[in-house]
Amino acid sequence: MTFVADSKFHQDYWAERIRQRKFNGTDGEAKAIKEWQAYIQHDGRREWFQLGTANKTQAAKKAVTIYVSLRNRGWEATVAEFKHKALPKSIDPTIGEFFSAVKPVSRANAATLAGYFSKFRKIAADINGLTPPIGRYDYHGNGNADWHKEVEKLRLSTMTPDKVNQWVRDFIAPYEKVPDQLRRAKNSANAYIRLGKSLFSEDIRRSLKDFPFPNPGPFDGVKPFEQGSMRYVSQIEPSSLFVAAKKELADTQPECFIILLLGLVCGLRRKEIDNLLWTSVDFTNGYVRVEATPYFNPKKETSLGRVAVEKKYMDLLAKHQKRAAGIFVIESKNAPRPNAAYSHYRAAKDFRKLASWLKEKGVSPRKPIHTLRKEYGRIITEQHGIFQASRLLRHAGIQITAAHYADDQRRLTPKLELVSKPNVVPEVGP
Repeated sequence: MTFVADSKFHQDYWAERIRQRKFNGTDGEAKAIKEWQAYIQHDGRREWFQLGTANKTQAAKKAVTIYVSLRNRGWEATVAEFKHKALPKSIDPTIGEFFSAVKPVSRANAATLAGYFSKFRKIAADINGLTPPIGRYDYHGNGNADWHKEVEKLRLSTMTPDKVNQWVRDFIAPYEKVPDQLRRAKNSANAYIRLGKSLFSEDIRRSLKDFPFPNPGPFDGVKPFEQGSMRYVSQIEPSSLFVAAKKELADTQPECFIILLLGLVCGLRRKEIDNLLWTSVDFTNGYVRVEATPYFNPKKETSLGRVAVEKKYMDLLAKHQKRAAGIFVIESKNAPRPNAAYSHYRAAKDFRKLASWLKEKGVSPRKPIHTLRKEYGRIITEQHGIFQASRLLRHAGIQITAAHYADDQRRLTPKLELVSKPNVVPEVGP
């Protein structure tokens, strides 16, 4: 199967074609709309889409997302998701009406936005005393959708800062006497607040200037806990781990072995591994590129880049490619779902197998596959410094890298003499 590149899947294509359209004002003068728009054609039909931002780079990225949606899901689903809808007339909108207003103007991709909604629903349900039914995890039937509808009937005005602050206190209360669990609970509470608060960003408020936002907003004055240490402390021996994987997995579970290689040797994230194409592996120059494709579009531009790979590891990838049947480095019978409103992984089965194998080998953290990336970051930091580690990990800034990695975790000690040397008095000439 051959992958044919389409320039419309790249934001550079749209950066040259998006427009700030004009309209005639009441004074008869032509005025430009600040937000960018794209006129997108697919399957014999063309439509204008508002891109929800005056930032050209972000607008071009949104145009790619819309085009990918058209190619994969067609017009009906894409228009329903990305076309601006009328704002609710109610002065006290429901949470569902709020979500419907936010969805077409948010810059976040579908999966990220679904995460924001999920965290907000959790807080809203707890505050209003709704008990989640067992069927809330029924994604194939109606259980999950019914639970969402139940929560989204609640009024946005029920989410006051006082109630959110009380929710935070109740959330951490069961862990007060267990310091390690309390630290994790505080970090989790911070995540809920941060993600829920993202729905009230300046960009969203600006785009929905006529929406009846509650005043004060749900998270106004809600302060997060001081961030606990996120510093990574290695508890594995990476060379031994790789040798064991090569011996035990390379032939019997090749997908698991290549996942480990891409995490430990290249520092790739799980989503990047899952959607990596063979066209992104540069065997000639020894690089693995993380780039936007029809199947993968990162949340941040800084996540894009390339990672140098030593020849001995490129040779292992080349060997794996010889038995490949498709365009993805990691083979799977599952089709990609780039617009899924949840974290979908084609190779979920292989990720689970590798996670179990890693735990058997003593990789104890809760996310053993992500630990491979952290180990990569530690090694690069110690060998080449934190600035190079930040670049190769493709972090948004050096602060993120510094929060997770020390400059050097090797055992370093000052070199002092244990026996004092006698003072030597220099001879003085006559």
